[in-house]
Amino acid sequence: YKAFLTPEIEFERFMPLSMAADFDVYVDAQPHRYESSPQLIALTSPGVITNPGSVPSEPVLTVMGSGDIALLVAGQTVLIAGLQYEIIIDCEAKLAYKNNLDGTMTLLTNSVTLPDDEWPTMPSGPVPVSWAGNVTEVEIRGNWRWL
Repeated sequence: YKAFLTPEIEFERFMPLSMAADFDVYVDAQPHRYESSPQLIALTSPGVITNPGSVPSEPVLTVMGSGDIALLVAGQTVLIAGLQYEIIIDCEAKLAYKNNLDGTMTLLTNSVTLPDDEWPTMPSGPVPVSWAGNVTEVEIRGNWRWL
């Protein structure tokens, strides 16, 4: 499950630690249970993977290759322009980026076009994944979830 404190709690010391005080905590929780140890699925050719969850997932897709690529996930198209080695497409965060050798990341969201203006999701059950262009591998972290 994912939950967030809203608003963030700022702790300040206005009294000795030995004294207790009441305060309210507000939690914004998502209703989904997530897979506890997600596995990476690596495809070196187009194929079908299975979402074992009960609701659509928002995957993280790592595409390795070069040039212009059209990635098709469950009928949803992602166009990648001028790929140089790899791009990570985080559908939950709605970001595209690459990791740099120095531990930083470079945003590449401008290199991605979503013709349907929607980041891909993977429905429950079989999910076809295919592509056009010079792709050597697609790694998928499904982020499978259940209600």
